[in-house]
Amino acid sequence: ADGGGDADGGGDADGGGDDGDETVWSGSLSGTLQYNSEILDDETGSAAETLCDQDITITSRPFVGECEGCDFAFYIDGEVTTDRSESGCVPYPEFSLVVPDSWNNPEWVVPEIWMSFVSEMNITEEEYGTLTMRNMLMVSTYHDYGYGYGYGYGYGYEYGYDGYDGYDGYDDGDYGDYDGYGYDDDYDDDDYVSETPIAFDLDAPADWPYIEYIADYLPTGTASFETGTGELTWESTFVETSYTERYVSDDCGMGELDDTPIEEDSDEVSDGGDDDDLGPATGETEDNGLVCTVFEMFGEESWYAEDIDAWTINLAEGDTVRVTVDTLDAAASFAPGITLSDSEECMVSRDWDYYPCTAGHVETLLCPSVEFTANTSGEHHIIVNGGDCAGEDASYQIGVDSASDTELTLLADDVERMVEMSTQHTVTGTATVDLDADE
Repeated sequence: ADGGGDADGGGDADGGGDDGDETVWSGSLSGTLQYNSEILDDETGSAAETLCDQDITITSRPFVGECEGCDFAFYIDGEVTTDRSESGCVPYPEFSLVVPDSWNNPEWVVPEIWMSFVSEMNITEEEYGTLTMRNMLMVSTYHDYGYGYGYGYGYGYEYGYDGYDGYDGYDDGDYGDYDGYGYDDDYDDDDYVSETPIAFDLDAPADWPYIEYIADYLPTGTASFETGTGELTWESTFVETSYTERYVSDDCGMGELDDTPIEEDSDEVSDGGDDDDLGPATGETEDNGLVCTVFEMFGEESWYAEDIDAWTINLAEGDTVRVTVDTLDAAASFAPGITLSDSEECMVSRDWDYYPCTAGHVETLLCPSVEFTANTSGEHHIIVNGGDCAGEDASYQIGVDSASDTELTLLADDVERMVEMSTQHTVTGTATVDLDADE
């Protein structure tokens, strides 16, 4: 691959000669950026809720390492000067250029964010021709991924040049062997390096491989660097898709899981459930079913329920309740599971396999029973899911035992278990680059 700039990067790079010394990129960069993130409406695609809204100043330190074809390369220190964000803001560090707090552990790993600019880079494939990326602004990150950033970001790209293989803090990663367009992420033990182009102009043949990947998984934006004045400007957008479980909020963690499962080999199970706490709840009951889907693995067919049913019960703080799901028809039986969450969709319990089902297509089929005391008042959710179905149709009876009427009600019937959420991240930045400055 042919990087368009000089191999020494266009800045005053000291070292990096045959003596093996690392290249130190001199100069300075300082500027400001505005970073935003918004949840998009799943129907209209327009912004439905603002999460992050931050004004950020950035300064630099000399980058140490190789950066083939780069006009400049700097370690970046970002600081939020004005924060109008909501509580759910989780910034995308490749845009905010601020090291997340979660990167600061363990203490023996010093996380870094660095920025570089490549005027032109060419990748030639004999079968497809030449792909050219111009005005490419790259943001790279280094941290211990065992404690790292919660999002699945870091959509890097193999650019076909030797990347940053001199960085003092991780073993040299080989970014130079072009073998397709993948995640340009390098794992060394517990250290994680990711290179992401956040803005670039692309010129490629229509049939160039993995063009769809570039369009779908990389940020899109433009950058400009005027070498005469040192003015750097950029703007970029990235849409990240995540999935959350319906009626269970990720913001609450796992909740207080009040689960004391009865062992399968205990007397209570083996003798058929003589204990009053075993067997299906009968205080309030409702019948319903799930549709199962077949899939084949190793030549064998299995059935499972892709969708869920959701029920509600009304509880007062301090109420003790027991919830069960039972199968009554062996021909329509399955292995049910239940998840409970409170009015804030914080998980209360997720428990499986407590007593022998009334009827099952296998003798060992167990049905779940959960007993818990409500910590909050209001509507609680019971999510029913399942696998190992006897066939396409699965039926069950849900039961609730409580000292008071819980008003057991079907909220959602055969709905997708996971909810897709799209978050759009945007950044606009300006900076001044002085390649002659000494730091």
